[in-house]
Amino acid sequence: MITVDLTKNPKQGNFFTTVLEAAFGDNPLRYLFYGGAIRGGKTYACLTILIVLCKLFPGSKWYVIRKSFTRIQETTLPTMHKILGRTSRVRWNRDKSNYYVEFIPSGSRIYFAGEDLTRDPELMWMLGLECNGFFLEQVEELSEKCFEMCMSRAGSWYVDPMPSPLILGSFNPTVTWVRNRVYVPFEEGKLEEPYFYQDALPDDNPFVTEEQWKMWANMDDELYKQFVKGSWDFAKPANVFAYAFQEKHHHRLVHYNDDFPLYLSFDFNVEPITCLLAQHGQLADWIHVFKEYRLINSDLDELCQRIVAEFPNGHYIVTGDASGGNRTHLKRNLTSYKVIKQVLQLSPLQLKVPRANPSVRNTRVLTNSLFAKHGNYWVNTLACPHLTLDLNGVVVNEHGDIDKAADVRKTHLLDGLRYYNWTFHRNFLDKALYQYAENE
Repeated sequence: MITVDLTKNPKQGNFFTTVLEAAFGDNPLRYLFYGGAIRGGKTYACLTILIVLCKLFPGSKWYVIRKSFTRIQETTLPTMHKILGRTSRVRWNRDKSNYYVEFIPSGSRIYFAGEDLTRDPELMWMLGLECNGFFLEQVEELSEKCFEMCMSRAGSWYVDPMPSPLILGSFNPTVTWVRNRVYVPFEEGKLEEPYFYQDALPDDNPFVTEEQWKMWANMDDELYKQFVKGSWDFAKPANVFAYAFQEKHHHRLVHYNDDFPLYLSFDFNVEPITCLLAQHGQLADWIHVFKEYRLINSDLDELCQRIVAEFPNGHYIVTGDASGGNRTHLKRNLTSYKVIKQVLQLSPLQLKVPRANPSVRNTRVLTNSLFAKHGNYWVNTLACPHLTLDLNGVVVNEHGDIDKAADVRKTHLLDGLRYYNWTFHRNFLDKALYQYAENE
C-alpha cells in the first residue's frame, strides 16, 4: 500500500481533517461534499479517507456508489488500485453483485455498487444495507432518492469503536438536485450543519500536467468555464423550456403575506403529487412564487390537510391540471377538485378550473415573457427546489412538447407554474401572440 500525501493539495488536506473529525464526533458534520471543477482531487481524497476509516474503525463497512457499475469499473476502481498499489494486506471479492475490498487485519470493507435507477427505480436493493457510511461519486448523476436512502442506512452497521454515520459526495457544476440542496445555500452563506461543502479546482492540484492544460484549452468556452474553471453560471440546453429564467436574477426570499389571496396550482399524479403556492398583487404588479409541495407515497387529501395546517387562515384560490375534473377511481362521482373543495372548504368562486390544459407552446411563450419582461416576478428558489430544477433543466422536444418520459418525477412543479401563469397572468401578452406560437 502506497503512502498518500494530501498535504500538497491544501483543500484535500482540509477535507480529510474535517471528515476525520466528523467520524470521531468532534464536529457535527455528517454530509460532506467536495465539489467543483474536474481534476480537483475529489475522488482521490474521498477514497483515501475511506481507506483510513477502515483502519481506524475495525470491522466497519463503507459503500462507494456511482450511477452504474460500469462507471465504477471505468473510473473509480482504477483510482482505488492506484492508491492501494501492490499489497498483500487487502482481499478483493470481484463478484459484481457483491464487489468489495477487505482490509487485513482490520476486517473492514469498502463495497462498490451502481445505483442502477433504470433497473430498480425504487432502489429496493438499498433497503437492507447495513453500513457505516457512503461515498457518492459524481452526485449529479445520482437521484435525490439515492441520497435520502443513504441517509437512512448510514450508521446501521455496529462496530466498536463506532464512527459517526457519514456521507461523502463529489460533484461537478450541475443543474440537478444537489445544486439547490448544497451549492446554492453554500454560495449564499446559508449551508447549515450537518452539511459541509468545499470547492475544488484543477489549480489546487499540483499533479495536473502541462499537457492536460493544453488539451483543456481546446474545449468549448462554456464547457471550459464549467468543468475547468468550476463556474456554475453555464449555459442551459438550447431547448430548455424556461430559457429566460435566471436563477441569480429571479431568486428572492419571498414569503406568504396574509393580506393577499393564496393561489394554489395542483398537478395530479400518482407519484409524486404536487402543489405550487404563489401570490400576486391585485393588478399583478408583483408576482411571488414562494413554496412547493411535492409528496411521495401520499394522496390529495393529505396534501390538502398539510396546506390547511400551514396556512389555516389563507383565502385559497385554486387552479391546476384540467384532468382533476375527471372522476377518480377512488369513489363514484368524486373528482380531484371535489376533494380539494371539501378539504379546503372552498366556495365555487374559489375554483378557477380550466376546461382543458393550455398548450406547452403557449405557456412557454407566456412564462418566458414574464421572466424576461415583468420586472417583479420572483421565485423563492430555496423553498422551491424541485421547481428550480425543472426551470433549469426541463427541455422541449422537436414538436415543442415536454418529454415527460425522460424523468417521470420531473416536470410536475413546472406544470403547476404553467397552469398558474395561464389562469391568472395570460393577459400579460396579446392573444395574437399565442395564436402565432401555436402555428409555429
